[in-house]
Amino acid sequence: MDLKQIVDKGMEIGFTRGRVADPSMIKMEEVFRDSCKSNICGKYDTSWMGPPQIGEIADLKKQVETFPEVIILQSEKEVEDSFDLEAMAEGAVEHNKRLRALVEEIHKELPRDRFLPLGVDCCDYCERCAYLETNPVVTRTRPWHLLKLTAWILPLF
Repeated sequence: MDLKQIVDKGMEIGFTRGRVADPSMIKMEEVFRDSCKSNICGKYDTSWMGPPQIGEIADLKKQVETFPEVIILQSEKEVEDSFDLEAMAEGAVEHNKRLRALVEEIHKELPRDRFLPLGVDCCDYCERCAYLETNPVVTRTRPWHLLKLTAWILPLF
């Protein structure tokens, strides 16, 4: 399965846009981590696959820059207005389900260590992350998701 085939499969699964791109197109900004630290989404320090456990933005950016190409996939969700948090949360759930479905398709042909899927928000694959078994639960304050949700798949070819 090559990168174009992965994009095509993503479109079949339901992403609204997809393309192979240069890793420099992925913008990693400290301002997003500042939002995480203020616990806007209520998930800070609740998952192995979210901040602070995933590392510093500068380190993640360096890792992404090592890839020759990346796949960028986008989902869109119609919302009534910028206060339609319920629809935004639904969009994030739908987006992450599509990403998981695509990852499962990729796993059929490529070993798990050949790519790095990055989605929107912290991982929510398990109802309760094993990370919380050794750390206190952080109470969710309010949902917060982007209107346009983007996933990156970084192939390790």
